[in-house]
Amino acid sequence: MKNLETDLNKAQLDEHIADLQDLQRRYIQMEQEMLQSVQDLEAHAQCCADERSGMERQYELASSIMRSSVMSPTSMEESTSQIYSPSMTRSCPSMREFPEGEHFITIPSFVMRGAGKQTHYEYEVRIALPDGKLNILRRYSRFRELHLCMKHCYGAKISALPFPRRELFASNSEPVAKHRRRLLELYLRRLFVVCSKIPQCPIYDGPGGTGLTRASLVQLSSFFKKGLFENGKHGTG
Repeated sequence: MKNLETDLNKAQLDEHIADLQDLQRRYIQMEQEMLQSVQDLEAHAQCCADERSGMERQYELASSIMRSSVMSPTSMEESTSQIYSPSMTRSCPSMREFPEGEHFITIPSFVMRGAGKQTHYEYEVRIALPDGKLNILRRYSRFRELHLCMKHCYGAKISALPFPRRELFASNSEPVAKHRRRLLELYLRRLFVVCSKIPQCPIYDGPGGTGLTRASLVQLSSFFKKGLFENGKHGTG
């Protein structure tokens, strides 16, 4: 009888010990989960603080720009690009290298041309040169042909220039044309900067070079030959 009672007490004791061990495991698990939750909350709070600090810095910079004295369009563009596009100017030739006093390239507008399936947008290219002005209309495909030709002729220096990609869908939509207008304008400016430093290029402005003129542009590419692509039935060819 004593042995039976002893065995019963031992079984109950083992059961209590197992219950206590299970409770201890649950307590440790809950403690770990609470600690992880606290860490997650702290990390989230730090992330929010970093975002708020970044936004405050951007606001302060923008405010300082607005409070500053009258700025030129170029200065305003450079300051804005520092706020919203900090990496863009690093990967491209500096616009400060472009000699604005002698020539300037702009694409101020675009127009819809053609009808039906041949509807497309053409971009007005204006180039002020020492020997005159050049105004031409070119569609996106002509810009792309120019880029491919320049890459073939001058290699990696041209390949490094950002060029707006082809759009598989909605390529003839106004929002796409509006976005491309600015990118194509920047591309032409950077193209001229790079090519003007290549001795083999017709627009080379170093010793013995002719620099940018109407004639040297046509030598660079037929893209710049006025009248060559303007004879299509539905706009430029």
